Amino acid sequence: MAIADRVAILLRDRVAGQVRLDAPSIDVDGRDPNYFRIAVTVLFRIDVPR
Repeated sequence: MAIADRVAILLRDRVAGQVRLDAPSIDVDGRDPNYFRIAVTVLFRIDVPR
């Protein structure tokens, strides 16, 4: 699965409230300004071999 696809899935799940990531407080309208940075950080923390 492509990284972009995995990020898209993470974001979709985040929007659906199924994935809870440590993040700053959410904006009033429900969008987190750090969406992509957080998703990519988590993605690579999980997937990149050390």
